[in-house]
Amino acid sequence: MNVKECFKDGLLRREKINKERIRGSLKLSEKFLKNGKKIFETKCFDMVFLAIYNSMFHAARALLFKDGITERSHFCFIKYLTEKHWNRKDVLDMLNTLDGYRIIRHRIQYDGRIVDKESTKEAMKDAEKFLKIVKNVIK
Repeated sequence: MNVKECFKDGLLRREKINKERIRGSLKLSEKFLKNGKKIFETKCFDMVFLAIYNSMFHAARALLFKDGITERSHFCFIKYLTEKHWNRKDVLDMLNTLDGYRIIRHRIQYDGRIVDKESTKEAMKDAEKFLKIVKNVIK
């Protein structure tokens, strides 16, 4: 599926740019990152990973909202942002990471897959880095 098909199928939609939604998504990203760090101490690494994925998801949604786009598909919104930011290596690298984490999140949530401590630590670092990058892009 390509971005054009995502719009055609209603998985991506254009809307008015809403700065409040952008700010709200960034706040959610920060909240999930903070909560993921708290949960890390409990050693429930699958729950940490889900929180971290949500942090990165909401940071990416802020980029979507900046373009006046809403989503109904994790796959489609990553595809859109990858095409939109193809010339920004920092953003593109993090979107590729997010897409990999999307697959891991799916396996945790639907298959009961377990993630280890080290993978979770790396994901937390990636989420912090991505949030900083997104805030810089949105300025």
